[in-house]
Amino acid sequence: MTASPSKRPFRDTAIIYGAFASVFVVVAVATGRTPFVAVPVALGCFVVATGYAWWRLRRQAEAERRGS
Repeated sequence: MTASPSKRPFRDTAIIYGAFASVFVVVAVATGRTPFVAVPVALGCFVVATGYAWWRLRRQAEAERRGS
């Protein structure tokens, strides 16, 4: 049995990347790192990953509209 495609793939992707960023901050702080470094790094990774996902999803939607 396969899962049906999500109706909101961008939202789902942003939630996953947000969870990854949160886990990164928690692990960094738990291992003695300062949150003043961990939070900006996590936010930067979140922005880059979410932007890339948005770009890929947009390209995929445009290709489907063209019939490719």
